[in-house]
Amino acid sequence: MVRYVARRVGAIDAEDIAAEVFVRAYSRRAACRGEHGSVLPWLLGVANHVIADHRRVENRRLETLERLAETMPTSVEHEQAGLAPELLRALRRVPAADRDALLLVVWGELSYDEAATALDVPIGTVHQPRVDMRLHMLFWHLADRWGRVRADGTIVPLRLSHSVLADLVAARRPTVSSALFALAERELVRPLDEGWLLSGEPPAELLEVQAIDVEALKPQKPDRSDRA
Repeated sequence: MVRYVARRVGAIDAEDIAAEVFVRAYSRRAACRGEHGSVLPWLLGVANHVIADHRRVENRRLETLERLAETMPTSVEHEQAGLAPELLRALRRVPAADRDALLLVVWGELSYDEAATALDVPIGTVHQPRVDMRLHMLFWHLADRWGRVRADGTIVPLRLSHSVLADLVAARRPTVSSALFALAERELVRPLDEGWLLSGEPPAELLEVQAIDVEALKPQKPDRSDRA
């Protein structure tokens, strides 16, 4: 929990805010349901409420990380975040409620069910793997035609804005920004000046779709059972 708070607000303020989380959690311990076999989702939910009370601290940290990413990419503080300036800008634009849901999954390492429990909202509010998957598949579709393989991955030399990507995958732009952030955290897709860098292999879902398409295009063998 302390590590999650530190990533949200920075190491300097993390200790005081984490202590406040534990004090508030203790005062509300009767409300702890302990779902999913752990109190961590509930505790992180309390942490989100405390962080919301210190939203200026979090916004100031994101602004600082963005400046460091642009001017001092090798700084210790920026290395702890490990995020490109474009992703930090996107994260700052995400509405606070969406940011909480996203970071519970990405930095809090909760499942979507656990994040929904932490926020006390329906799972549909935090469940966005379909957008992640659609974006990942889209990039690899584009890479199949325009991609260039290089030492650090496959580059797709197309400057696609978040708005354009939102149109391509039929999603809202803030949702696409959140999904791109999640993909970058998993080191699958990263924005560059010249386009997008893909790491690893194409997603299994894409390979399955391609396999189905190939099978559908194969000529069918004549059925000889009807021949006398």
